Amino acid sequence: MKRPASGFLTLEKGIEGFLHFKIAEGLSPNTIVSYRHNLTVFSDWVGKITPCEIDSHVLSKYFS
Repeated sequence: MKRPASGFLTLEKGIEGFLHFKIAEGLSPNTIVSYRHNLTVFSDWVGKITPCEIDSHVLSKYFS
């Protein structure tokens, strides 16, 4: 997959932001660990992709 252009949010940064938000919401540490694991597995599977490139087709392939 293509590299994100400079200035675009990377998937990794999006995941970290999401996790920080969930921590601030007060989710349990175990939930955060689970989210981090699942999102890291997904991120490794899709490779270098921007969050706006993730659509139903990408998700369908991942879950199949």
